[in-house]
Amino acid sequence: MAVANTAITPTIERIRSFSSLPQNWDSYGAQPLSPVAIATVDHILVQSLRLPIYDDGAVVDAVPSPDGGVLVEWESQSSRFQLRVHADGTMAGVRIDTENGKSVVWKDIPVVTDQDVLDQLNRLV
Repeated sequence: MAVANTAITPTIERIRSFSSLPQNWDSYGAQPLSPVAIATVDHILVQSLRLPIYDDGAVVDAVPSPDGGVLVEWESQSSRFQLRVHADGTMAGVRIDTENGKSVVWKDIPVVTDQDVLDQLNRLV
């Protein structure tokens, strides 16, 4: 799927590049990244384009997870949302509120659907 030139294009391209990571890519026995996890994150990022978070300068980044999943983090001036997409496509989230650049509140967020993620991203604005 082609992605328009946006603030998240580099992140989407980076996530898609994770599919080429081999077994043991971290030299500690990491699993290759699951196509399901990559597709799930890709889908959520494309859906997030309709939200105002990027207009306000929110930053998104992603890293591979040794269990075959992907960890994605969105950061605004006042909070962060971390989404872990496991190899099987299930998700878990953590919201971190910040004050003067320091984390002050960590809250586990039940994330079951794409809409749950989008709801959390809307709270970053």
